[in-house]
Amino acid sequence: MAGKSKRGSSAKNSSSGQVSKKRKIGKDEEEESTKKIDCETKEKFHENMKKALRMEMPDDFFEFYEFCKSFGASHVHDALSELLGLQLCGPYDLLHEELSLDTGTKGLVQAESSGNMKYHLNSRFYFDPPEVMTVVRESSHQTGLHLGYFRDSPNELPSLVVSNRSEEDCVFTQCGDNIFAAVCNYAGDLLKSTKNKAKKEKIEVLLVSLKEFAQKYNHSLQLVTVKTQKRSKMVVAKTFHKMGLVVPLDGSGVGYRPLNLADNALRKVLTKICKAKNEDEKNKCYDDLHELITFVQFANDECDYGMGLELGIDLFCFGNEAFKQQVLQLLPLAYSLLGRELYAEIIEKHMQNREKPFVDQVIEET
Repeated sequence: MAGKSKRGSSAKNSSSGQVSKKRKIGKDEEEESTKKIDCETKEKFHENMKKALRMEMPDDFFEFYEFCKSFGASHVHDALSELLGLQLCGPYDLLHEELSLDTGTKGLVQAESSGNMKYHLNSRFYFDPPEVMTVVRESSHQTGLHLGYFRDSPNELPSLVVSNRSEEDCVFTQCGDNIFAAVCNYAGDLLKSTKNKAKKEKIEVLLVSLKEFAQKYNHSLQLVTVKTQKRSKMVVAKTFHKMGLVVPLDGSGVGYRPLNLADNALRKVLTKICKAKNEDEKNKCYDDLHELITFVQFANDECDYGMGLELGIDLFCFGNEAFKQQVLQLLPLAYSLLGRELYAEIIEKHMQNREKPFVDQVIEET
């Protein structure tokens, strides 16, 4: 793992001072003026983040950053560390860098032109498939707990927020459809397990503030919403990470065909390969896997691209170095065939840098 990024102090808003020198304005007019500036700023960073990351960030991403800023911590990233043991990470590093620059968009323009994957590797944990973008992680790094957006395609907004403990397994848990819901759920669970009375009271105050902020922006705090239900109906297959698989299907159902092995049977095949005592035994065990890959090739020829994606994701989530070659054979191709080229790039870079507990690239200064 590389070291932490340097974080600048928040940029000062000089425009308000200039307005006050020109003339006095009423409170309502001042609030409206501030609101307009905030909207312009948010719109600018929406567009700039999209260019840098090559995917659009949802409104709650920016609004949660605003919520954390309201705590007045010296570092916005650590606003939740003391009470919840959580810190902002991933694309928040990029957003924080840009908000701290007087030039506003300098770093984002450089990120766009550099064409590298460092922002997508930042806080990418061992079991994170390309569909997951981590935005919050535990400060202690003990269990690998992290929360992230889950989007089936880089061309669409996230439909879920999920959590995973990478030191335990590859399984992800649905935590609502926005980051407020995910953190609220986590804080609620922490509140139940906290015995220190003073800390419980502080968490309760934080929860009230978080709920009010979410309500202000009309974010649901429910774990199951209309958006998550809509995605559930589109899932065509289970996966080892439990979030399922969503791929486009035509009117005849072309786009996906199931694997010839159920999940449990596939796990047994992969376990046998990993436990083989010698190369001859391992090669014999590989026969079933090679047969599956052959079926994937047939499926790709007939436009059922979801089959290769499912097998590739399951091999990735199984987490053994023995299947690195097969993951790289299946996933980049599957993503490319599905028009998800950014995910093909992410998985290739992740497999080159895959390590526990997570890959943490530095945002380089120029």
